[in-house]
Amino acid sequence: MDLSNGERLTFSSIDEIDNWTQTEETGFQFLTEGGGAAQANQLREAYVSGFQNIRQNLQGWRNNLNDNGSRENLANAIRTMYSSSHVVLLNSPFARIASDIAHSDGNVAASAALAALLGMNYAVTSETIKGAIRAALHKYGINPKSHDVIVKTLADLNQVDAKDRRTREAAFEALSQHAKSFIDDTSNVFKTVTADFNERTQEALTTLASEKEKALGSIKNTEASYKEHMTLRAPVDYWTDKAKMHRDAVKISRHWLIGFTSIGSLFLPSALYFLAITSAELAKGDAAVYIKFAVIGAIVTTVAFWVGRVLLRIYFSDRHLLTDAEERVAMIKTYLALSKDQDVTASERALVLAPIFRSAADGIVKEEGPDASLAGIIARLIDAKGVK
Repeated sequence: MDLSNGERLTFSSIDEIDNWTQTEETGFQFLTEGGGAAQANQLREAYVSGFQNIRQNLQGWRNNLNDNGSRENLANAIRTMYSSSHVVLLNSPFARIASDIAHSDGNVAASAALAALLGMNYAVTSETIKGAIRAALHKYGINPKSHDVIVKTLADLNQVDAKDRRTREAAFEALSQHAKSFIDDTSNVFKTVTADFNERTQEALTTLASEKEKALGSIKNTEASYKEHMTLRAPVDYWTDKAKMHRDAVKISRHWLIGFTSIGSLFLPSALYFLAITSAELAKGDAAVYIKFAVIGAIVTTVAFWVGRVLLRIYFSDRHLLTDAEERVAMIKTYLALSKDQDVTASERALVLAPIFRSAADGIVKEEGPDASLAGIIARLIDAKGVK
């Protein structure tokens, strides 16, 4: 079985487990029995209760060897005991140190030494302090008798040092003189190098200031160009949306115009033919009836042509506004491209921006031909007679 501290225990029989348990208990008798028990009671309770639990589960498995549950309970008892950082195996370094102290200084010192090594509490007495000190010395590999050796060695070193001190002082004096001369030479060289460095630094700062001014000028120009571009970004979006709106309106107007022309071409002749047939049947030689139907035919014709002209004007108006919006977008984008590549003067900017920001057209197409309505024809006839 593998323990949580990295140790691995291997057993081939139940008797081997029994012998191992007995060996562990015997090795820690300085803690579980005798005078050491009262000095590290918390640590003692951990070992006593752990060994008792292992013994009980070992006896339970011995009574029923074929029960795998009893065997697993024993394994869990062993793992549980050694899962604590305050419980170690007999062959661990701390346990060997405590065992050596038990043989040399007694159970009380050994119990306090093991508790100190494992970070547990123990009663403070002269014996326990002695054990804790012994444990610390053993832990760091210090021999308790090494003090005398250290004292004798220090005395010998003092005697040797007394003989060599004057030699070191003379050598130090010579070295000081050499160092002073070296420092003076170094100071002169340093002053020369510093003066040259200051001159080069001043030149570099002057160049850097000039470059900084150029960079700031470039940044300001870029900022002005960016602001102007962002200012004209809104008109571009506006006229682009407006062009799209009129483009859709042109499509709708075209459909209405084509549809009205197609239907009107069939309806108007049919209506005039119907009026002619009807007037012929009803008039029977009465001229007044013919005149009435002729007036009706003229009105129907005028209305048809008037509606067609309105649809045509709407179509041409949308075409005109679409062209105007697209021209404005093209002019603005051209101006942005020119201002990006090169500087644009104030006069050039005014020349370019004037047509871009001129008043928007209302889309009404002016009449370019004579009025083809009945009223227009009559008015022109009257004017012609008046001229004569």
